[in-house]
Amino acid sequence: TLELCHQLRDAGASLIAIHARYRASWERTSAGARDGPAMLDQVQKIKESMPDFPIISNGNVITYDDVVNNQTLTGADGIMSAEGILNNPALYLPRYGDDGERSIELPKLSPLLNKVEQNQSSGSTSDKAGRKLNKKLREIIAIEKKIAESGED
Repeated sequence: TLELCHQLRDAGASLIAIHARYRASWERTSAGARDGPAMLDQVQKIKESMPDFPIISNGNVITYDDVVNNQTLTGADGIMSAEGILNNPALYLPRYGDDGERSIELPKLSPLLNKVEQNQSSGSTSDKAGRKLNKKLREIIAIEKKIAESGED
């Protein structure tokens, strides 16, 4: 896995997302066709071998404490969740977490704002997917502004 990650980086990948879990079998017959919990120590080893390259860790994330623990253990630049986010869409927001006293640094949305502004000024959103993306980005930016104005950030 280390060698593959280095090859991906060297081939021009801008980030790597890792779900460090083995498949129980190649034929998935049920939702539980994965073998055990994600092995976050493997993500940690990859991040240590590539300290200046963005690594996203995925696995074992159901609660906000899991987000914090995953990031703390792996040192990853970001944390992904698949099933946990379905049950709790506010999973990554510290104020809705299991322990309101702890938080991790969340990325700011300024790059998204810049992208929306660039697309609007260049008119590059002529396709339907681009217009939908810009609409969603504007909605996210509006929510972020409301949070910042309320002082809850």
